[in-house]
Amino acid sequence: MKLYLREMPTVPKASWIYHSDVILTQDNTIWKDNRSYSLKSGDAFEMVLVMEMTRYEDDNVPGPLRAVFGFLLDYIILTPSGGIVRKALPSDCIYLFEYKLLGHPGGENWKEISDLEDGEFVLRAIGHEEIAEMKKQYNNDSQKVKKIDDIESMLHKHMLSRFTPKS
Repeated sequence: MKLYLREMPTVPKASWIYHSDVILTQDNTIWKDNRSYSLKSGDAFEMVLVMEMTRYEDDNVPGPLRAVFGFLLDYIILTPSGGIVRKALPSDCIYLFEYKLLGHPGGENWKEISDLEDGEFVLRAIGHEEIAEMKKQYNNDSQKVKKIDDIESMLHKHMLSRFTPKS
């Protein structure tokens, strides 16, 4: 997983340490029991990823959170000669997670991208079609359009990424 954005409004206090992270909470490999999975071009393989998104603050005060991330697929190709070629590809979209919580100290200027009620959260896949839809939906809100433009830049960066898998 590649994290492109992490936003949390915080209260400016010199004694507070802020940390947030997005982590996978379970093993995310499909290599189980030494079994291989062969996929033909155009085929798909469905897998479940369990994620945990946590906002840490010194006094455990919950608050709004935004994260934008993309997934990387690390795979192995077995060549006819018996060799192994490792490759990695980015997912075809990025993901936006937002949680809205009104009344959080420091969150008075928080502007969510989705239209959320207090205490609601959203996790949505965002590709090129979703960007166009969001721009149409929020074309009169310059703050949201700016955030959407930023997310579109993250999508382009993600789609152009070429990662080398770790051995």
